Amino acid sequence: LKHSYGEPWRQNRTKEISVTVKKERLESIEILRHENGKGKRAKAIVDDMVRNNDSEVDLVSGATVSSICIRSAVRNALAQGRRK
Repeated sequence: LKHSYGEPWRQNRTKEISVTVKKERLESIEILRHENGKGKRAKAIVDDMVRNNDSEVDLVSGATVSSICIRSAVRNALAQGRRK
């Protein structure tokens, strides 16, 4: 399953991601677009999600809003992928 999801979120921040799932495991998460202001380091959250096979991971300190954006996009992509 490959799925991209984009949505506007707080302060016109937009993200678009591609989530790859194989055999019910998060294989990869690629951030295609993320307007993040000062939250660039939040991109590290995707490694934790893949490693833990779960979107429920700790947020990146100092990049909380961007971490929430990315986590929200992953959750939404997975939910939309399940419906297909």
